[in-house]
Amino acid sequence: MDVEWPGMNPGASAPADACRLSLADGRVVDLTPLRRTPVDYFSPARDSQNQFYYNLCGPLVDTTHCGSTAGACMTHRDDATWWRNIGDVSSAHLAEPRIPRDPHTVTYTMTAPSNVTCPGRADPMAFELSAVCDTFNNGTKVADLAAFGVADVGRPAFTFEQEYCRYQFAIVSPHACPRAAGAPTVPSAPGCTLGAQYSLAKLRAPINYRVETELDTFWLNTCGALVDAQEETGGKGCPQGAAICARAKDTPPGQPIEFRNLGSNGELTVDEGVLTLTYHDGETCADGVPRTTIVRFPCSSDNPGTIRVVEGHATCGRTVFEWPSRAGCDMTAQSLGAGAVIGWIFLSGLIVYVVCRYLDNRFRKHMPGLEAIPHIDAIVDGIEWARAKWRGYGRIQI
Repeated sequence: MDVEWPGMNPGASAPADACRLSLADGRVVDLTPLRRTPVDYFSPARDSQNQFYYNLCGPLVDTTHCGSTAGACMTHRDDATWWRNIGDVSSAHLAEPRIPRDPHTVTYTMTAPSNVTCPGRADPMAFELSAVCDTFNNGTKVADLAAFGVADVGRPAFTFEQEYCRYQFAIVSPHACPRAAGAPTVPSAPGCTLGAQYSLAKLRAPINYRVETELDTFWLNTCGALVDAQEETGGKGCPQGAAICARAKDTPPGQPIEFRNLGSNGELTVDEGVLTLTYHDGETCADGVPRTTIVRFPCSSDNPGTIRVVEGHATCGRTVFEWPSRAGCDMTAQSLGAGAVIGWIFLSGLIVYVVCRYLDNRFRKHMPGLEAIPHIDAIVDGIEWARAKWRGYGRIQI
């Protein structure tokens, strides 16, 4: 198959500061965490046959039809041989719009190579993504997201095609929020520890946990957002920043598969003696009812145990998981390990032996004073030997 491959420019790379912007007040915006591996972002156009593969802060990672330096690539649904590099990484830059917006917005822009021009004009095509600040706990509603042209927090979408020349996209993400210089790029993970008694840190896994039911597929992780990985681990389609994600299995043919954010920032509590992680910041239901997601961690020797869905589904409402684990056990009241138990049994036996032998020697055999202590001669000889070695007298016979 012959594939058109215009705009190839080997050797080009993204500028070092293409995804980092220093603001006038000293704060910074860093979109580096939005770089996607090992698969690129994908968005279809709404009113045309165009569809787009793109990535941020570097070239495409698994789309090769537009060359090794393409950061955004356009093709047609009905023509697998037609591809265009509409954004070369060597031109990538981040800027604030001329008119400040609320919430805070930055624009990531790439222009096509000089030989990929707009129809009837000499201007090169361009890729433009507006990144809108969202902190995942500010009550964002689906209706609010629609104003920016996206359906879910963390999932970019195509928004507008300007004169077959400039292709615009948007993403709502906490990484578009200004932060103090030197502060962590990724927001801290709430719901990870509760005092000195509980911690979910050991349950954090490099591959997301996956739970299947008859109707839904769920992915979850602890102490932070889901790990961005292949689709079978739940990272490919889930909204950026989600700690729990779901999709329904009954998606009608021809309809896009919807991945829903069931929660990003959870709160740890102890409910009826069981460690409980509760999320109230998942994607709001279409009828406006807030979504609640609960993960219960019954104390168990399994680490981790089998995760079960005991209530709810992906569509909306309340979803409850049960995850037996040692993480649900109070660490300040943990039982002794096997080694400590054996040690205490040995020491207890030794004490009983010494006491019984002393009583036998003292009252049955009528041994006077210290002579009634079992093995007193050996103990005295050992003490004398140790004292001689300490004082440098050399080895003595015992």
